Amino acid sequence: MKASALPTMLLALGRSEDSAASDAELLERFTMSSDQEAFSQLVHRYARLVWRVARTRCRTDATAEDVFQATFVVLAKRAASIRSAGALAGWLHRTAGVTRL
Repeated sequence: MKASALPTMLLALGRSEDSAASDAELLERFTMSSDQEAFSQLVHRYARLVWRVARTRCRTDATAEDVFQATFVVLAKRAASIRSAGALAGWLHRTAGVTRL
């Protein structure tokens, strides 16, 4: 079986400069003005968390990659419904954990 490219991509994401902005600021920028840079910063910030949850719950890297992507698609669609930006890590953890493909 071919090794997944996602862990390599995650290493690159981890080396990206992290924004000094809080999760609340980034979520607000994304929800109010569709700021793609703000969303990108959130993906960079939480990629490892989401990947760990997805990989733990899935039998294959391919399925984990799908769950990883789906989790951030759900975030993009539902960002405005997150009541407390301080709970974003937990929200992403739960979303990745319950996503079934």
